[in-house]
Amino acid sequence: MRSSPSSGGCWDVASKASLTHNGGGDSQTIINMVKYAVDNYGGGPDRVYATGTSSGAMIANVLVGAYPNMFKAVTAYSGVPDGSFYVSSATAGMANPGWSNKCANGQPSKTAQAWGDLVRVMIWHGTADTTLKYFNSKAVNLTGAPESAYTESICGDGAKLVGFSAQGVGHNVPVHESIKLAYYDL
Repeated sequence: MRSSPSSGGCWDVASKASLTHNGGGDSQTIINMVKYAVDNYGGGPDRVYATGTSSGAMIANVLVGAYPNMFKAVTAYSGVPDGSFYVSSATAGMANPGWSNKCANGQPSKTAQAWGDLVRVMIWHGTADTTLKYFNSKAVNLTGAPESAYTESICGDGAKLVGFSAQGVGHNVPVHESIKLAYYDL
């Protein structure tokens, strides 16, 4: 996903339409494209992945939340969990989708376990992010962290949910392609 259709540059992750399976909004538009590609070029849920940064991470999470059977895994860089950004006044097609200060300030509506139960998830977030605040307070130092300023957090055995905290990094966490592809078994 390169950019959103809204004039504000953010995907609709706030409206009930986008957060609901077949409810409309940006998520259904994107899923229609995914279905077209799967139907016409081969593939299936075991070969479809979602990834993004900031608003792209948020819509990737919304996609796997509303359509978990269409994706094998998701990687989110500096985003928020599916449903956390819901704004009751937001509607599909708004020029500027709703903004949730509660969520942006680090009060998500789902636990890590609830999110990980949906689909395989990898999360990257900077501890110095002032746009979408870092809120993972249960990080554990492990030898698998990609760089010295990173901490890897594993939920359960790591098969469903892995997170990386980037100490001192702001909203633009660098993409770690080789780690992501290994997590995807590619």
